Amino acid sequence: MDPSFEEAPTLTDGVVTLDSYQLSDVESHLAGDDSENQKWLNDSLASSIETVTRAICNWRHDWRTGASRRTWAIGDPSSHTLLGGCERRIQDDANGELSYWIFPQHRGNGYAARAVRLVVDYAFSHLNIERAEIGFEVDNAASRGVARQAGFVEEGVLRKKMTRGGQRRDMVIASRPKGD
Repeated sequence: MDPSFEEAPTLTDGVVTLDSYQLSDVESHLAGDDSENQKWLNDSLASSIETVTRAICNWRHDWRTGASRRTWAIGDPSSHTLLGGCERRIQDDANGELSYWIFPQHRGNGYAARAVRLVVDYAFSHLNIERAEIGFEVDNAASRGVARQAGFVEEGVLRKKMTRGGQRRDMVIASRPKGD
C-alpha cells in the first residue's frame, strides 16, 4: 500500500526533480497556464490565483491523507524553476493513471517523459501498481509523444470516453505494465 507522507517523496534523475507543490508555486504555476494546458486540462478555462491556490492545497492534502491521487511539482534541480506537474491516481485494480503538464517555456525538452518514468518506477516499486495508464485525446500530439518517450504502448481508442467542452471525446489509451 501507499506509504503515508506529509509531503511528496523527492524523485530525481538529475535532469528533473519531483517533489511537493508549495504555496510559493502559485505565481509560477499561474504564469504557465497557457491555452494548451487550459485546453487539455481545464476544459479551456483559465486558472486564477484562487483556483491554483485551491489546487495546491488539495494536492498537499492528498499527500497528508493518503488519497489515491498524488501530485508532484516538476522542477529543475539546479535552478529550482517550476517546470510543470505530474499526477498519478491509483485505482482499485492495481492500475495507476497518469497525467502531466509542462509550462510553455519548458516544452520540448523531454521533462514530462522523465517525470512520468520517475513516477511510474516509484509506483511499481513502492505502491504495488501492476499497470500504468495514460489517456489522452486523439489529437493531443504532445501527450502521445510523452507516452511513447516514457515507454508506454498505445492500446487503442476508447470512443466517446470523456466529456470536454460539453462534447464527448475519443481517448487513446497507452499503457506500461510492470516489467516492461
